[in-house]
Amino acid sequence: MKKTIFIILLAFLSLHSFSQTKKNSIGVNKQYNTPDTTRSFVLMNILNFDNSKDSLIKFWGKPKNNETGQISWTHIDIPNVGKDLNVILTDRICTIEKGYMMCIQFKDKEDKEMKMKNLKSNQLRDIEITITNQVGKNIINSKTKTEIVKTLLESIVE
Repeated sequence: MKKTIFIILLAFLSLHSFSQTKKNSIGVNKQYNTPDTTRSFVLMNILNFDNSKDSLIKFWGKPKNNETGQISWTHIDIPNVGKDLNVILTDRICTIEKGYMMCIQFKDKEDKEMKMKNLKSNQLRDIEITITNQVGKNIINSKTKTEIVKTLLESIVE
C-alpha cells in the first residue's frame, strides 16, 4: 500500500514539476472588409516584446523603416510564400471595451513608455505583422501560406 501511494505521489510530482513557462502565441487576423482578404499575424502573450522585435530584425536584417511603433522591411523572400515581399511590424496597445478591441500603434518612444507605464486591466500590448507584395496586396492567401508564416514567426520569436 505504501509503495502504491509512493508511486502515485511520484507520478503526480513529476507531471507538475516540468517547466510551466508560458508559450508564445501567434494569432492570425483575417479582415474581410476588402475584396482581398487581408491576413496579419499577431504576437500575443510574449514574455519580452522588445526581444521578439530584436529577433525579427536580426532574422530579416536592417529594416527600411525602424520607428518606435512601426518597423518595415522590403524585398524579403519567404520560401514557399513569395519573393520580393514587404513585411510590416506594428507595435501597439490594444484596448478591449464592450466586446470590441481597438489597437493604436505607439507614436514614439515617450508615447510607448507612458502607455506601458499606465497600462490598464483592459489593455494589452501586441505586435502585428503584415506581409504584402510590393504593391501592398495581401500575399498570404491560403491556409498553407498562413501556416508557413506562423511556423516561421514561432521559430524566430521563441
